[in-house]
Amino acid sequence: MNLTYVASTRLPSEKAHSIQIMNMCSDLVGYGIKLRLIVPFRFQINPRLKGKKPNLFRFYQLDHSFPIITLPNLDLLILEQYGIRIGMLFHILQEISFAMVAWLFTLSTTDVIYTRSKPYAAIRSLLRQPVIFESHAQFNHSRLDTILARSTTVTCITKPIQKSWAQQSATTLYLPDGVSSAFFHPPSKKISKSSLGIKENATIISYIGSLSTLRQEKGVDLLLRALSQLLPQNPRLHCLIVGGPQHLVTKYQKLAKQLQISHHVTLTGEVNYSTIPAYQHLAHILVIPFPYTHHFAYNASPLKLFEYLAAGKPILATKLPSLQEILSSQNSYLVQPDSASSLARGLTTILSHPQTVKIKAARAKRLARQYTWHQRALSLIQHIHSLPAFKQTLQ
Repeated sequence: MNLTYVASTRLPSEKAHSIQIMNMCSDLVGYGIKLRLIVPFRFQINPRLKGKKPNLFRFYQLDHSFPIITLPNLDLLILEQYGIRIGMLFHILQEISFAMVAWLFTLSTTDVIYTRSKPYAAIRSLLRQPVIFESHAQFNHSRLDTILARSTTVTCITKPIQKSWAQQSATTLYLPDGVSSAFFHPPSKKISKSSLGIKENATIISYIGSLSTLRQEKGVDLLLRALSQLLPQNPRLHCLIVGGPQHLVTKYQKLAKQLQISHHVTLTGEVNYSTIPAYQHLAHILVIPFPYTHHFAYNASPLKLFEYLAAGKPILATKLPSLQEILSSQNSYLVQPDSASSLARGLTTILSHPQTVKIKAARAKRLARQYTWHQRALSLIQHIHSLPAFKQTLQ
């Protein structure tokens, strides 16, 4: 099978979607798929990555390489670094310009086409050209989404997303996100507590990942407030926050100071993705404190969820439908969202029941084996082979 993956992403990137795309491409190649990835040329706006041209397959720790084709587009997002608010218009212009160039580039291909680009998928769907579109949001009754419901398949990362598209008679495939094999094993390079200014006898509560998505914060402020409630009775607790962006790191440092818990909080900022398993290994409890918003409750399939599962550590998460597709009281501890007190009670429960915690963590690690990128790629390949639209392509 020849497959072209079209993705409007910056490479390299600190964004989770780039990790998902690169891992899926690698594992599809691992199954013998002849694959090429098509991306737009994008200016690097992340200060930590700017000026660097790493080997992308090493950067993302991939097992298999594949051709990456970079196409021109109207990239105005670079204006953000000059303090210019780009707004949604500039983002739309970049997406549409890339979609048009990518469509022309793939016009004559007989490859199976897979994409996360809504404008690109809409062009192909409108012209009755087979395409598989991966949706990260529910059907919204827009003209674009109405066109996309004609796509060969809409792959959906959560069940509410799948249900919304299926109600429009779209062919759907449920494909939640996944995790790479690196997260199942102890890291080759470990991180010491002392290097982070953490006492050796500390019990580490960690949040690891980006601090916001779609400009929505992920509840780290509530985690810090929960810590402040627990410290008088548990002075050995330490909160380790790994991730950016920097303006939120600064915001949470100020909050920790206001709460008078600065000595019990470490914020690293952004780190190399390859070091995430080492930070997870250091933690005693891993937390997903997401607030209840429409995105987090119904559209999010966060990579950290599957990475946490693979770590075999106790997980504390908020009760959101998207998280409860994977998590349950059998493999984690679930609490009400938007409440520091609920988080504090959940942490107290974990700290008070070490034997039960071990059992649940072991179940979580076993469950993670069902959600590897390897399994996700296999599910997609099997589905593609069942699609009449690609019958001739696959012969």
